Amino acid sequence: MNTLVKILIIGGILTGIYYLTREETAQIPTESPKSEASNTQEVEQEIPPTPSPEGDASIILNEDQGLTSNTLKGSISLPQENATWTLSYSGNTFAPQSLTIKKGDTVRFVNNSDEDMLIASNPHPEHTDLPSLNSEKSLAPGGVFVYTFKNEGTWKYHNHSNPSVTGTVIVK
Repeated sequence: MNTLVKILIIGGILTGIYYLTREETAQIPTESPKSEASNTQEVEQEIPPTPSPEGDASIILNEDQGLTSNTLKGSISLPQENATWTLSYSGNTFAPQSLTIKKGDTVRFVNNSDEDMLIASNPHPEHTDLPSLNSEKSLAPGGVFVYTFKNEGTWKYHNHSNPSVTGTVIVK
């Protein structure tokens, strides 16, 4: 066989391999100035959604359940973190006066009055219903007392400096 024919055959094979194995790269069109009379149609490229850092909950849950689709079936209870609640003291009331929370939740008692306050468990003056709820120190205006409720029950409290101002925390 002629050397020229061999070179052409090898060149053809290499060219075929090149075209079959090369990666397609997107061609970005250069923008040309558009006239007002232009009938150019703009095409939007569909971009897949980016998952959040936490991931896609429906997919994670389905993987945990061993399901193969992205559709949740049945009911699922996700663990909830403990919450922090705020009770505000204004001098003549706690707001809200009654608060229902879950065991393990934290309550911030904030003194929004112009006078000192002291959080104390009922009954007054013994403070024995939930002794750990007693703030032990007076809170100046703007002061905060933080308490985490670890026991279920209905816990009444008051401002020891003004025992007629009361409130209730119900822990379920």
